[in-house]
Amino acid sequence: MKFVLGLLSYTVVRVAIAVVVLVLGWQLVNKAITMFRSVNTASFSIANVNLTVDGDTGNEDYSALDLTNLVPGANIYMGLTVTDTGTSDFRYGMVTTSSGDGVLAKDLRIGVTAVSGGCDQGVYAAGTALSGERQRLDTAAFSGRMLAAGATDHLCFHIQLPLRLPSSLRLKSASATFDFTAVRSLRG
Repeated sequence: MKFVLGLLSYTVVRVAIAVVVLVLGWQLVNKAITMFRSVNTASFSIANVNLTVDGDTGNEDYSALDLTNLVPGANIYMGLTVTDTGTSDFRYGMVTTSSGDGVLAKDLRIGVTAVSGGCDQGVYAAGTALSGERQRLDTAAFSGRMLAAGATDHLCFHIQLPLRLPSSLRLKSASATFDFTAVRSLRG
């Protein structure tokens, strides 16, 4: 009887060790895959939006933001410029439509500031908030931003994926389309 109990406890210990080795092995494989794959990548389809209102109607232009292989804790800063290519001053605004992984787009936080140039954590913090940081990728919006003829506005986008999210969101992707619209300024 003592032999059977000793053998049984030895088997339980071996099984427990095997489980620990498998779990640690899986985590190492997952980390290795992440090391060889670009994570937290972001790109704009165009980095300069050109608008004009030289005619009677406004003008519209788009830029798409692609976010790929995001991991919880992602903290991304992206710069984009808006240029008045016409001869008239205007007011412009932006609305956002998200696409891609809906769960991920819901959990992302986004904010937009007007800056003097560049785009990083310090520049973003010193900028003028146009769209305060909010949860959901499609909440980035603002209106009434004045831009003089021939001038350029520098915008800094801050995108975050909070750290305390399920690992099921790891390496997911999302996209957003930013629709910029200009209307003639009514300055007198």
